[in-house]
Amino acid sequence: MIIGVLKEIKIDESRVSLLPVGAELLIEHGHLILIETQAGSASGFSDDQYVSAGATVVSSAQEVYQRADLIIKVKEPLPQEHAFFAGRTNHFYLFPFCGFRKINPGNYPYQLYRYRLRNHRNSGWPFTSPNTHE
Repeated sequence: MIIGVLKEIKIDESRVSLLPVGAELLIEHGHLILIETQAGSASGFSDDQYVSAGATVVSSAQEVYQRADLIIKVKEPLPQEHAFFAGRTNHFYLFPFCGFRKINPGNYPYQLYRYRLRNHRNSGWPFTSPNTHE
């Protein structure tokens, strides 16, 4: 699978959705990782660190969207990103669920699945069952 990592464009968002060590682990399991240039810079990770982990750095978000099977981001997609969505691409975002009622799933040109993150002592998994909105 080709996994794409984008630079966050939401104001005041400096996190990156995949660290170089995570890229390295995914690559070891046969995935190709595409990183938009400077995606990790606000979090203290250089393009060179991703390249050392085996990822491919690309020059634009558009290229990531065109080539990736799965897009991972920290924040929800902004309207200016909707034009890049392809029907074959899956997206994984960490939505701010405390404010999810303010986000209208009908405004997104794709099937929206949302997962609640929580600390569960017994299972060790951070996700609960999905809620689906079309």
